[in-house]
Amino acid sequence: MRWVGVLCVFGLLAAACGGGDDAETSVATTDPVAAVDCREDPNRPFQLLYEIPGPHDVDVTCDLVYKTAPSGADQTLDVYVPEGTSAGEALPAVIFFHFNGSEYAFWPTDREQPIAEDFKTGGDVHARVVASLGMVGITFNASSYPMRSDVGEVSEENMGHAAQDALDLLAYVADHAADLNVDPTRICVWMGGTGSMVGAFTALAGEPRPVCAVVFTGVLHTEFAGQYDPAGLVSADMPPFFIARANLDIESNYGLDHFVARAREAGADQVTVERVQGSQAFEIVEPDNPATPVAIAKALDFIMEHLGVTAP
Repeated sequence: MRWVGVLCVFGLLAAACGGGDDAETSVATTDPVAAVDCREDPNRPFQLLYEIPGPHDVDVTCDLVYKTAPSGADQTLDVYVPEGTSAGEALPAVIFFHFNGSEYAFWPTDREQPIAEDFKTGGDVHARVVASLGMVGITFNASSYPMRSDVGEVSEENMGHAAQDALDLLAYVADHAADLNVDPTRICVWMGGTGSMVGAFTALAGEPRPVCAVVFTGVLHTEFAGQYDPAGLVSADMPPFFIARANLDIESNYGLDHFVARAREAGADQVTVERVQGSQAFEIVEPDNPATPVAIAKALDFIMEHLGVTAP
């Protein structure tokens, strides 16, 4: 069954999924359970079919408006917190940047609506995981920026629309930290695919500045991004990055390797690269790859270390 494979991908238990003994994590899985989240579409591409040993149930608040687009369309976020979290309790948080959606001509081509819900649903399974581990998981929708000329103008200006959305999202989280149960001094960002351009920009230029970043096969440099290019913002004091580099993702790795080289040149020794024999989005589309649960487990260990979280 397909979802048995998905259980292995997001189960974080390498031995159960054929990952061997290389994974170091205290996270394990129990019997699969169906997820209830903000979008009840049974055809959406990502499903949660397990839970962290518990009880570690998760409460979800859906579709909080963090800004309104020029067209009047609302841009929203979803918040995942451990069940029973007290009002005002401040927890470390992880903000998820999954995919960019450059295949879809929503924004900034016509700026009539944010990029559907796919931007959120790429991260909600991971948001549930971090909430099960005692953190707050946040997913959100944002502007799309074309990476190819056949879907829109590839330009610094259009990249800037998405980057501004991310900065506004981060500011909203900080301003409403008490209501969201977030400690604004302990925020990490997690990103994948072409969404990593905005995620990495936010990690390096956001306010409040995230304390760490996780990248899964991300595009971290393009020639057109200009002032929003993450590779141009690296420094010796940049936040620690954990990068899961898929060796088979030749297209993304050009920009990723450029980013890492620039970081090394800047004296940033806090960039960790985990080389994975896989393709782009292997953590989503390669459930049988033994490296998948290992990389996810290491990413979670990295986040918990830098946010000061002890696994339950």
